[in-house]
Amino acid sequence: MSSDAQYRNAERLLQGVTLIRAARQSLARETAAAVREDPELREALYEWFNRDWQMVRILYLIAVGYSGTPTFYRATTSTDQREASLFGMIEFHSGSRVYVLTPQGRTALDRWTELMEWLKEHPRFADLWARVTVI
Repeated sequence: MSSDAQYRNAERLLQGVTLIRAARQSLARETAAAVREDPELREALYEWFNRDWQMVRILYLIAVGYSGTPTFYRATTSTDQREASLFGMIEFHSGSRVYVLTPQGRTALDRWTELMEWLKEHPRFADLWARVTVI
């Protein structure tokens, strides 16, 4: 394959990724608008996020580079760490002796962040955002 063909393929792939991101953000915006307007939906979504916030926190800590520190190994996160491992969201790299996100874990964190970007300023979700992202 010529370098021109490789460039065109790479450009098409980039356009596809950009379209997918835009569609996801649009969906997140629509969901956020619905959550702001509907108290029942807001409470249901809050309960859903609140139930798994520690696992999302583990994914967040690994993503920002805290997977090898004592912060990550606190007793309060050990159960969620095991669950994240069982669900295939994180894996332990024995060579570097740290946990890393799997593609599935990265996708889960990205989707959570995409939606929370639109909701984190809402009073109901601000505390949840803070709990997940505090370092």
